[in-house]
Amino acid sequence: MRAVVSDGLVHKIEHVEASFGLGNGYSLVYIGYNSPSRELTEQKRATCDERLGQARAERKVSIAERLERVVIDRAEREAGTYALEGGYMVRLVVDENSRRSLLSDHEPELNSFLGAFQYNSEEVRGAILNNSNIVSVAYRETEAGRELIGISICEMNEVPLDNGRNVVRLAEFTDTYVKEGHRHNNIHFGMQVGMLYFMLSRYPDYSLFSESNNENGAVINAAKINRDFGGLLRNHVEIEGHMKSLQVMYHETSVREAALEAFSNCHAFDNLF
Repeated sequence: MRAVVSDGLVHKIEHVEASFGLGNGYSLVYIGYNSPSRELTEQKRATCDERLGQARAERKVSIAERLERVVIDRAEREAGTYALEGGYMVRLVVDENSRRSLLSDHEPELNSFLGAFQYNSEEVRGAILNNSNIVSVAYRETEAGRELIGISICEMNEVPLDNGRNVVRLAEFTDTYVKEGHRHNNIHFGMQVGMLYFMLSRYPDYSLFSESNNENGAVINAAKINRDFGGLLRNHVEIEGHMKSLQVMYHETSVREAALEAFSNCHAFDNLF
């Protein structure tokens, strides 16, 4: 279970697995009773520790430096689109026409990609068409046409507090999938960095976070966006048929400020929309 609580209560709640500050005196906390089924095996614990160590090393590289390595501008492009190294393109899907076109052109691939996270076809359509979600897709042009390579989703929500007198705004980077054969090409970073730019420039009052798989490269990819570490959710969710542990990760204020400066110096994001 996760909840928004006053900062002063965080250390008084039992079984807090992860937490981070939201500002204005509030924090988001994850509360879970650790039954035997949620305890990690020695092998899983070693894997999580190894991945976390790799993620901490990646987080030391600034977004500005990584943008220089990964993102390439080009003279002509579609609105909301920028180029990555390796011939890949990323497009942010934020308006209704783009959402419907994406479904019309690539619904079978989207069902396959998001099916890895237990989405059914109806849930896939709902996630793409929901105007509260930001969708980022990666693709490349081939002789056979446009090939969809990956998708990433950010869900925006508002939580009313104090009988509606206050509100906390949350943006969760939820599910990201990159097609096999194209992983380890900075495509994950390429998709999520565009959503980060969109959120910081359009919705600066939202708290940004993710629950990233701590048993594979997802936690490392989240660290490449310079997210900090909020705590481990052990054996928390089923992914591709196996229970996985997730690391709660979030963007602290100093990182957001540095990212905005990096985007202002990256021509790929000039007049993106």
